[in-house]
Amino acid sequence: MPVSADSLLPPTWRQEDFSYVYAAAIAAAAGVSWDIPRRDVNSCDVRFYARDDAAEDGPQLFAQLKCTMGGLTTTQDSPADWRFSLKESNYRQLRIEKTHPPRILVVVRCPENFDDWVVVSSEDLLIKAEAWWVSLKGSAEMPDGQDSISVSIPKAQTFDVSALIANMCSCP
Repeated sequence: MPVSADSLLPPTWRQEDFSYVYAAAIAAAAGVSWDIPRRDVNSCDVRFYARDDAAEDGPQLFAQLKCTMGGLTTTQDSPADWRFSLKESNYRQLRIEKTHPPRILVVVRCPENFDDWVVVSSEDLLIKAEAWWVSLKGSAEMPDGQDSISVSIPKAQTFDVSALIANMCSCP
């Protein structure tokens, strides 16, 4: 039976799944475990964690994942930063100063054409995406009445293996 366009997942669900694939690939390369909490509580879509050692708990990190097929812009005032519109509830939960594990926002940008997301050849499996991270800990409160806010994400803060490890091991 052929698959019809109507039977495919909605684009937003596909983007959500793709952001998990990106997170899983980074975690595997970093040598840390990851899982998806049963519920998205406190804007935590994914948890990264390492093994405990004899003296202390292993480092952990929670991330709110967002995926966009565009959606990132810059401004003349801040060309070194991406701008991303974040829902009020996510912003409020990610700006809390004292959390354990720490929380970050990870924004994954994928190609606009679904067929370009993954390239498979006889030698490679390429995930065609890039991602950036930002900690919103201690950010200013949102003005009353807003349902979203434009957050600034430094282009230099690529979410890669070293960024994952650094964020997991950062002290509060």
